[in-house]
Amino acid sequence: MFPEVIKKFLIKQKKKQGYFCIEIDENLNILRYFGVATEMGLTLPKLGKPINEFLPVLLTESFDNNFEIPFYNISNNHVCHIYFIKSKLISYLLLIDKSEIFQVTQKYQQFAHDDNIAKNKFKRLSEELEIAQNELKKSNQEKATLIAMLSHEIGTPLTSI
Repeated sequence: MFPEVIKKFLIKQKKKQGYFCIEIDENLNILRYFGVATEMGLTLPKLGKPINEFLPVLLTESFDNNFEIPFYNISNNHVCHIYFIKSKLISYLLLIDKSEIFQVTQKYQQFAHDDNIAKNKFKRLSEELEIAQNELKKSNQEKATLIAMLSHEIGTPLTSI
C-alpha cells in the first residue's frame, strides 16, 4: 500500500505516532491519501484539489526540495510535523502527530513560567523587606538621637539645682 520511501520514513519516525500521508502529483494536486485524518483533527482532503486548499500553510512553500514544518497546529487539540518528500513523479506530504509531545512540552513550559513568576515575587518581596529594614534602622537611629538630645536638655537644668 505504501511506497518504499514512505515505509522507511514512517519506521524512522516510530510507528506508534499517528500519521496521515497524502500523495501529490507534479502539479501539487492531491492524488490519494493514507491514514486516518479524523484522529489528527483533520477533515478528509478532496482528491484532485491543490494541496494548498487542504493546508493553507503550504502556500509559502516552493515544493522544489524536501522540507519540514515542525509543530503545526492543526486544531486546538492537535499538533503535527509536516514533512514533504519529493520524488520524480509523485511526491508525498506526511503529517506526523506530535500532540502528546506538544502537550508535555506545554506543561513543562507552564511549570517554568510559574516558577519564574514565583522567583520574581520572592525577589520583589525580598527587596521590599530590605527597604523596610533600612527604614526601621533609620527610625531607630533618629529615636536614639532624640533620646540623647532630650536627656541632655533634661540633664542640664537638673545640674544647676
